Amino acid sequence: MQSDSSANAPVQSIYDLPPLNVGGVEARNGFAFQDHVAAGFCLHMLDDDTLHEVWCESLDDITLIWAPLGGLCVEFIQVKGTEMNQLWSVAKLCERESKPDGPSHCMMEKSLAQDRCKERCRFRIVTARPVKDEIEVLTLPYDAPARKDGAAKFNAIHKLMASKVGEFRSKNGNDYTFWTKSVFWDVRHTDESVSNANKLKLGQILTLRGLGLAPDQLDELYTHLLKKVWDASRVDPRVSPSGNRIKRVDFDTWIMARANEMGFPTVGAKEKLEEKMQKAMLAPDMIATAIEQIRYYRAEQLSPKYLDLAQQRLIQGEVNALLQGLKSRIDNGLLPDDGGAFHGLCLDELDKLRGQLPVTPKPPLAFLQGCMYNVTGRCLHRFRRITT
Repeated sequence: MQSDSSANAPVQSIYDLPPLNVGGVEARNGFAFQDHVAAGFCLHMLDDDTLHEVWCESLDDITLIWAPLGGLCVEFIQVKGTEMNQLWSVAKLCERESKPDGPSHCMMEKSLAQDRCKERCRFRIVTARPVKDEIEVLTLPYDAPARKDGAAKFNAIHKLMASKVGEFRSKNGNDYTFWTKSVFWDVRHTDESVSNANKLKLGQILTLRGLGLAPDQLDELYTHLLKKVWDASRVDPRVSPSGNRIKRVDFDTWIMARANEMGFPTVGAKEKLEEKMQKAMLAPDMIATAIEQIRYYRAEQLSPKYLDLAQQRLIQGEVNALLQGLKSRIDNGLLPDDGGAFHGLCLDELDKLRGQLPVTPKPPLAFLQGCMYNVTGRCLHRFRRITT
């Protein structure tokens, strides 16, 4: 089977290539495994100055622009989440999807087809599921002895691939043997494991730069990062060719500005709360009541009348967990981006939570609401879908 590209066409720079398809852009709906993976590469740019750009849904699922001493290198990445219920194998890698309206290609061919620019390129497959022993060698570093030319495990892979994709070539004239030498198989397991690793890395980077954030602040900053990746993934490269690209220098400036805003807010909590409630189009009397609830909440903290310290900490933890879950739902499109409706939902859920708390007597609802508004004033809650 031959590549669809013309072998005689001039080879273009990676910056000039049109996408082979934009299906990923059109199908996106909410944060996904792929967004966590892309967010991790964005963070990698902060401590590796050879990684210059992260492109989201531009040419491949993710495209990385590296600039090591040897010259520019492009890494094309395909991301496969938890939809697979079996281990990855050569057969699965070379399995062609049924496509009645045109030629069908397997995953390996789609990846190799990106080898059409004049810059040096390599490939990566990021999966949630592990691989079978037959392709485990692809999970090893490029310089591992088992990956050298003529190595037994490589020969075995090539023998299995030969009958399935032997005729396929990239526009640059390379075949499956080039792909296996240039690919790294990256097993990441679950959204949660990637997210946790990213948050740990984000915290370490900020600490090294002299800025420590509380865990809830770090969670919120990471959600902003996910939204930035999601926004980049939604840009149609046919309309804005560079809109999917997150560049190291710009990203560094953006993330540090966000982190400093949370760590050293220039506006007080009261003003921040008013700003967020106004963005949600909430009435002035609601905003005034929210400010009073914060005063009540802080007074109870300083001079407890109803709740001892242990009870306060329990309630604060439960309120924070509840709000985090609600934010996740609105950010992922599971709830409409309606400030008034979402604010009302938050109040209703706080009332339900009050009845479920293992505290006797039940705490005043004003304390739970004051806790929510206090968290909002610290930039850790909001009543609209997240923006970058």
